[in-house]
Amino acid sequence: MMHLEVNARVRVTGAAGEVLGRVEEIRPAAEVPDISGFDMEAGRKAFAALGVSRVAFISYYVASNCGLMFAALEIDGKWFDLLHQELTIEVVGMFGCVVSPN
Repeated sequence: MMHLEVNARVRVTGAAGEVLGRVEEIRPAAEVPDISGFDMEAGRKAFAALGVSRVAFISYYVASNCGLMFAALEIDGKWFDLLHQELTIEVVGMFGCVVSPN
């Protein structure tokens, strides 16, 4: 069984539809780093208050030259977007792995 981890190829389904993406980063909510000089301390406190255990940053492409990224929040074993809409995240493969045809 494949696990949700960095470089996992994932199918994410939610209120906005479905995308195929890649897990760029996944870590405990308390360890989310500051982003581009933005102090995430308030964000980490909000994550703790909401019961967020892990945060996954997932990238995907809407066109060949247009990549996007979003954060998924794990709360009580379920995944949500930043609007608290439930997500289904299914690992469908791994990037950077060679699979033998045998």
